[in-house]
Amino acid sequence: MKYLVSFLTFNFLFLVNIVSSTVYIIPKYDDATTSTTKYEIKEALQLSCNVTTDDLDPNSKLTVKWEKDGKLVSEIDTINKRVSLSHSQDGVMYKLQLNSADENDAGNYSCVALINNIESNRAYITVESKIYVKIPKDISVIEGEKLRVVCLVLGNPVPVVVWEYKGISYNKSEGRVTLEADSEKEVPNSVFLVRDITMDDQAELKCIGYSRHTNEKSEPSVAMVRVKDKYAALWPFLGICAEVVVLCAVILIYEKKRNKTELEESDTDQSPEQKNTPDHGKESNLRYRQ
Repeated sequence: MKYLVSFLTFNFLFLVNIVSSTVYIIPKYDDATTSTTKYEIKEALQLSCNVTTDDLDPNSKLTVKWEKDGKLVSEIDTINKRVSLSHSQDGVMYKLQLNSADENDAGNYSCVALINNIESNRAYITVESKIYVKIPKDISVIEGEKLRVVCLVLGNPVPVVVWEYKGISYNKSEGRVTLEADSEKEVPNSVFLVRDITMDDQAELKCIGYSRHTNEKSEPSVAMVRVKDKYAALWPFLGICAEVVVLCAVILIYEKKRNKTELEESDTDQSPEQKNTPDHGKESNLRYRQ
């Protein structure tokens, strides 16, 4: 009975120490209104939280752990080899660094404070990758055909894609403009289509990515849409044909002139003086007698 009372007393005092110690956690956010932190893809993702306590018993131990989507980062195979955890010498500032971050590293992270391995408090940090979009700078389409442009989009969570064309913003299909998801990543509205292109459709085109949870937006990717005449490919061929016709005409005229000149020279060689000389007649008679 004596040992039981001692055991209960010890546990009671232990719990009193934990309850009486208040843990405060102040995470560092890029956007405090949405508890969000952004990171650059392929760069290091860094998270930090300031952890302090009131009236912590000298015999109690404060530890801080990091979780992603409810699981310890040290237990996540895709992260544990790239992550490093550290804290300041005074044990106040705790940091997580994740090297070579990719799109899949976005998620809900937690800075968890424990006293004697019992959770006392936690703070949540929503981590999102920055948004990147890209379309070709120069786009050519033949008059009467369909314009199709795919915007390459990087970002997690998947951003909202908005297009700007001829002074109008498009976040859904409208008129001759159709917005579709791409076949590879299936990002909504990442494919921009315009049917029955005309010469008046030559204009600047922009693709912009917007965050679903914050006010962040990407730098716009800008292209110039150039519309070619549908007969444009025919003009060079017709030009070549015209050159061939002219060349043939020149050759024909030249040959005709040359033949005429040779004929005139042949007639000139047989002059009247040669025809009327006595010797000329004798030679003709001799040939006739033979």
